[in-house]
Amino acid sequence: MARTIYFVRHGETLFNTQHRAQGRVDSPLTDLGIRQAKAVKKFFEDKNIRLNAAFSSTQERACDTLELIVGHNFPYTRLKDLRERSYGVFEARADDLLPWGHGLGHDKVDPTIETYDSMLKRMNSALKTIFEEKKDDDTILVSSHGNFLAVFTRSLLGGEDLKGMGNCCVVEVKEENKRLQLINIYEPAANVK
Repeated sequence: MARTIYFVRHGETLFNTQHRAQGRVDSPLTDLGIRQAKAVKKFFEDKNIRLNAAFSSTQERACDTLELIVGHNFPYTRLKDLRERSYGVFEARADDLLPWGHGLGHDKVDPTIETYDSMLKRMNSALKTIFEEKKDDDTILVSSHGNFLAVFTRSLLGGEDLKGMGNCCVVEVKEENKRLQLINIYEPAANVK
């Protein structure tokens, strides 16, 4: 039997509106971010998707997004391995001051920035935990972050570049016999104002 996993990026945050690198630092969801998460909840309801389990990054913006989608009484597990990439000394800096916005690769800029390989190891660790805890036919929601989801989705696509993961985008993945298959990427909050 196959498991279905829906990965969702958190809703818009204060730092998103300020165009700041967020990484491991946190900022709260904006009113728009809250509406975006509620749009994902409606998306699941409209598609009659019934969740059996939920996991979230330990970061507040991801937990808040998940709780708005499933409700505050739905039990979920927080996993550190689902956290956003660490941007090291560039945390909370304005996007236009970031060196990778000027043609330098993330991994080559500063040793305090988490490498893509480190992120992929964390992703695999998180997935292993999720798969060990849940049944083969479960439908699972995972709340995480933009760069984390982009790197994960790129790995499923064999390195194909993505234009970005919008706030509250949903990535649908099937897992069967420990093999992952990308099914679709949805943007249920794309038109939320």
